Amino acid sequence: MNAQSQTSAFIDVKGGAGLRNIGDRRYGPAADPVTDRQPHIFNGGTTMKGAKALSALAVLAVAGGIGVAVSGVTAAQADDTPPSLVEDYTHPGAAAILAEHDLKLFKGDGHILFDSKRTLDDGQCPVGLIQVEKSTAGLPPFGYYYCFKSIGTKGFLTLEVPGTFGVRGGTEDLIVKAKVSGDPNAETKEFEVEPNEPVAIDPGAGNDFPKAVLVEIRMS
Repeated sequence: MNAQSQTSAFIDVKGGAGLRNIGDRRYGPAADPVTDRQPHIFNGGTTMKGAKALSALAVLAVAGGIGVAVSGVTAAQADDTPPSLVEDYTHPGAAAILAEHDLKLFKGDGHILFDSKRTLDDGQCPVGLIQVEKSTAGLPPFGYYYCFKSIGTKGFLTLEVPGTFGVRGGTEDLIVKAKVSGDPNAETKEFEVEPNEPVAIDPGAGNDFPKAVLVEIRMS
């Protein structure tokens, strides 16, 4: 193990030792229609205001065969647009990430996004990325680091990572939620994670492998 692994829960996991001595780790109102209040003069002096003027413009444009592009949006269109980087709140490429990295990603606002998966030999996630540490229950490669990049200071992502035993913060304070018993019907427990600091997520006792399931990451 290299010096970098001192901030990870992966302690002596190779050679059949499993995830032991984990305790030795360092854990500490939509847009309104345009209203022109100035008079508009058409057809030799006819005066129109507001919406009537706009209607007249549209009629004239159509009659002349000219296409008119309206830059404003209606109230209904504005209401249909969520305040999110991901329009339907689904993580981009979730199906491909599940197939390639065995990682289930559900809903988010686009401010916490999957970056990469690393093995122990690859080393930890770069500083500044959120790192989720997962056990493979004693099977090679013994564990993974899932790395996530964050955008801004607020955001959330729901996911499912069985065997989670540690989370390291990125650039912002985090609140992460996990079902520590591994029971999908169990209540979730919250953990506070400071920037670039690792926190244990119920790593198990003795030779027991971690059973916690990480279900949410939130920048607080």
